[in-house]
Amino acid sequence: MKAINQYLNLAVFLSVLGLCNGYSQQLIDQKFVVLLDPGHGGSDSGACSLTGTMEKDIVLQVVNQMLNIQRDYPSSSLELLTTRQEDTLLKLGVRSQMAIDQNVDFFMSIHCNYAASKNAQGIEVFTYWSPSKVGKISILYAFGLVQGMSRHLDWPSRGVKFANFKVLRDLDKTVPSVLVELGFLSHPEEGILLAKPETIRDIAQGLYYMLNQYSKL
Repeated sequence: MKAINQYLNLAVFLSVLGLCNGYSQQLIDQKFVVLLDPGHGGSDSGACSLTGTMEKDIVLQVVNQMLNIQRDYPSSSLELLTTRQEDTLLKLGVRSQMAIDQNVDFFMSIHCNYAASKNAQGIEVFTYWSPSKVGKISILYAFGLVQGMSRHLDWPSRGVKFANFKVLRDLDKTVPSVLVELGFLSHPEEGILLAKPETIRDIAQGLYYMLNQYSKL
């Protein structure tokens, strides 16, 4: 976890940009609530690895592992919620609306990547470009996540990218949000690793740790 820490000093950046004041004051007496969104589900399998492992199953396992970790730390300042705990398909608008309705502090959609080229590999994080205060916080969180998880897993970082994804666009003025691509199911090595329980556990631990650090900013 030591490698992650160097990417979690976001309080400094947030303070410099004047972004942290309202959020930190707001969270003094309450938890930092994050809505986790395992992508796809039900009839939408998402991407599939060369061995048939489905994206919808991997990301659901990651989220459920994170919820299990949370149960071990009941006094943590972090509270995790999820859009789904079973193999069900939710419309994109329903996912983002859940973040608004539950008044969460951060929304993180979790996915696995796929590319025509089997050479594509690594972790990347998407966010929606917005000059709003919420948009700037999203960008800073995205940079911390992609660099921290890249170091934690020892996988390449593909950086932060901006995209017009509906689940992010819907929240651009209300909830800081990102979409995390954990790795490429189309890559011969990453595709195999993403199917292993130990990799699922490692990803869940890294994401939980980073979100827990964000909760203390």
